[in-house]
Amino acid sequence: MAVSYSSRKCDSCGGSMDYNRSEKVWVCRYCGQKVVREEKYDGLFTIKNVARQVILNVAYRRMDGARSDLAECEKIDSSYVGTIIARICYNFAALITPQGCRETERKATLQRLKSDYERLASRDDGIAEDEETFYEFIGESDDSDDANAVLLMTFDTLGDKKRGELALQSLDAGKIYSREINKDLLPWCLKNDKMDLAKQVVANRGNIEPHTAMLTVLSKATDGDNKREMIRLLLEQKALTQEDRTTVKNYLCGDDSCQTKATLISAGFSLGFLPPINTVIERVLAPADPDSLRLALQGVCSPSIHDSDLYELMGYALNEDVEKSKIILDAISASGRYVALNSKMITQVFRSPRRSSEERMQLWQSMKDFKADPRALSVAFADVLCTCSDSPEVREGLLRELLHSVPAVSASTLEKYLLECTYDGENKAAIVKMLLELPDARPGQYGDLLGKYLARSPDSPQARAAVVDVMIGAGMPISGSAVTDLICSDSMPTDKKMEMLRRLEDNGSRPRSDALSVYLERCGGNCDYTLINYLYRVSTGISPEAIRNFVLGGSSASTGKVAAAQRLADKLSLPFGSSSCTVTFCGEHIRCSLLQAYCILAPDPYDVGTQMVRAMSSVSRMGQNIEVNGSSVRFKKYLKDRRGQLSPVADRLCDEQKLFSLF
Repeated sequence: MAVSYSSRKCDSCGGSMDYNRSEKVWVCRYCGQKVVREEKYDGLFTIKNVARQVILNVAYRRMDGARSDLAECEKIDSSYVGTIIARICYNFAALITPQGCRETERKATLQRLKSDYERLASRDDGIAEDEETFYEFIGESDDSDDANAVLLMTFDTLGDKKRGELALQSLDAGKIYSREINKDLLPWCLKNDKMDLAKQVVANRGNIEPHTAMLTVLSKATDGDNKREMIRLLLEQKALTQEDRTTVKNYLCGDDSCQTKATLISAGFSLGFLPPINTVIERVLAPADPDSLRLALQGVCSPSIHDSDLYELMGYALNEDVEKSKIILDAISASGRYVALNSKMITQVFRSPRRSSEERMQLWQSMKDFKADPRALSVAFADVLCTCSDSPEVREGLLRELLHSVPAVSASTLEKYLLECTYDGENKAAIVKMLLELPDARPGQYGDLLGKYLARSPDSPQARAAVVDVMIGAGMPISGSAVTDLICSDSMPTDKKMEMLRRLEDNGSRPRSDALSVYLERCGGNCDYTLINYLYRVSTGISPEAIRNFVLGGSSASTGKVAAAQRLADKLSLPFGSSSCTVTFCGEHIRCSLLQAYCILAPDPYDVGTQMVRAMSSVSRMGQNIEVNGSSVRFKKYLKDRRGQLSPVADRLCDEQKLFSLF
């Protein structure tokens, strides 16, 4: 031979050499010189073959076959280096294999292992030529990698780095066919940080037990890209099942990065091994960065996710920041799962004060592909409309966005908004206009809501006027009672009232037939002749109290009062001035006719008073008794006794009517 292989040194530079299996040459690591080993027949073919078979049987854990072949080797030559190596491998496997040897024999087996290894190590300072020849003979077989894996783990465990490294150089883990040796080789690779070799092991489809390999990788591999690649390779081999949910849960609660955990659960639901969704959320989704989150959601949002888990995931998403929420919602949408939004979800999006209006809009856009029951949308819209406390500008934007899905608001919702909500201030009219312009909104469906708003508006006068204008413009009517209430209110000038009344007439709103009487009863001397004239044509009659209030009200607009009073009397079934009324004078309660009461109180200037008395006395009697504090008293006597307490106008009127004379 041209070189001593026991030294493993290059004859040119003295550098270390590596063996190239494909070319069957040794190559210097430094100068690149190649040395070809010249083989010659050594007459040891049979024992080498049997010794190699022992090691292969060990690789497949065929311990009975290995024991039988080892006995054959020892018969041929127990001192042959191949026999020694085969015996070392067998005894090592017997010690590490469950039930590989009896418990009573373990101590003796360990002692034989140590003795054989000491014998092998003492043969040469390096690796002798006959030993090299045996290793090369092993390498010539189709299943040499199984044998080299046995040699690697055996010598490495014994602390022989030199022989272990030689076996490692010759090993192609992708060509190992024994599941048993792969099962042992994987943890060895992980322990010794041989990650490329470990990836070869897990990629060796059909020759590993994927489930066991996955558990080994999860528990023993250092976190990082290599671990994630091995997890992906094993997931492709369906390494986990529903029975592994507890194992996966425990792993997710560990210290690996979210990226690695996300890699594991990227196929979680489709294979059925994911633990409860709350664990996934807490341990993976919550701390995950966007990329890891998307990866994890590939498994979480599979078509096989349970409805309860899906809605719990939705609830989590809607409580997170908008970026994470959108990622989760987009993943759910892409999964093709049917999602029915409830009102709580929709409200949660639109009533999130920690999100800007733009973020809420973005989030809603991510939910547009989900189904939403019309009632859920209506309930959510009502909640946002009546309780969302954002600025008017933000509220208008949110409501406009929601209104695309709401055909109309209910009468109760609109009533609550109008009578209780003041968030929108001067912008309230714009919101009401939006609501009344919805496709299915009809003025008649809201009843007398306009009348209620006129009576109990919580808004400023300016906002109230704008809202009323919008509601009338939309064709909303009010009841006859509400028309009367409007006429009797002092909330606006008469000209504005009349304009509103005419517009309400166009909407079908009319005063009640007793509107004139009610108006006079409420307003009395403060009534407006324009409104009286308006009501006169629709009223069928007035009450004695109404005519009393007008006549005795002392209206400052006294011009035309007498003529107006006479016209009003036409709506009364009694002669003008003869109707009964009750007044208080000098602390006494007096029941008398309207004419008598006017003479006592004389509420108008003298010229008006004269005309009023003349008009009433022409059709009504004045001299009948009156009732004072429940007792009947002659009218003239009452006036004479209290003349000093009458006003100058009353005194003059009574005197002209000769009421101070007893006869």
